[in-house]
Amino acid sequence: MFRDHHLIMKQGRGGNALIAAVIAMLFWLPTSAWSENREFNMTIDEVQIQVAPDLKYNVFAFDGQVPGPLIHVKQGDEVTVHVTNNTTLPHTIHWHGLYQTDNWRNDGVPGIAQPEGIQPGDTFTYHWVAEKPGTMWYHCHVNANEHVGIRGMWGPIVVDPKNPIPLEKKVTKDVIMMLSSWESEYADKFGKGGNPTDVPNYFTINAKAFPLDQPLRVKKGDVMRVRFIGAGNTIHAMHSHGHDMIVAFRDGLPLASPYSVDTQLVYPGSHNDVIMYMNNSGRFIFHD
Repeated sequence: MFRDHHLIMKQGRGGNALIAAVIAMLFWLPTSAWSENREFNMTIDEVQIQVAPDLKYNVFAFDGQVPGPLIHVKQGDEVTVHVTNNTTLPHTIHWHGLYQTDNWRNDGVPGIAQPEGIQPGDTFTYHWVAEKPGTMWYHCHVNANEHVGIRGMWGPIVVDPKNPIPLEKKVTKDVIMMLSSWESEYADKFGKGGNPTDVPNYFTINAKAFPLDQPLRVKKGDVMRVRFIGAGNTIHAMHSHGHDMIVAFRDGLPLASPYSVDTQLVYPGSHNDVIMYMNNSGRFIFHD
């Protein structure tokens, strides 16, 4: 006999050594017919979010939310994204991990890939092909230390592979964890923070800290894929209690020789996936 159990993601105020709980948001990933043209509309908005019970934070949010909306496509899809900037500052979107073969003008770096950022009130259209399968992400490339580091300008991309490996065919639960840090000193001060000398004092998964989270519930026998994305400026060491993690994908691509760990380092900018066999009933924490 088995029962539902959940992992409590410990996380929160203080530093990497501190543990205050945070739970990953779940993005359920439906399947559909293969290789097509996909079109999305996205806005960039100035909003305030509740990061922790005692921390409200001014952010530049894709579609008014942090993380930004999941872009879920299939390998080979041709993707068009119309981005409207409703904020008071210029921004771009860099599609982190995509190859952009012969398509460098859509890479989202101001002054290089596009002449300037998307100006306030303007709309810019990006076109790209989902050549590379796996977990990627998107983020602003203007003043990235602040806008990405502490202003929530990031969101996930999942590209379903045309030929999945046997291990990922076993997956029954799919979870995205975007790890980030926050500097309460600059919570209400656009244009400040994110510098090497600034000290983060809140840490979250998917921009939520305990007790604003929800438990991650799985059933005994589930095979869970956790997609770690280092969205902030801080290194995280994610430790799973009661279960090992099989490190199976690095920067979107499958590893030739997956290996088991109980602690996985997540670096700024990295996007690595682990597989977990949920074979141990109970209530466990999953923490930094």
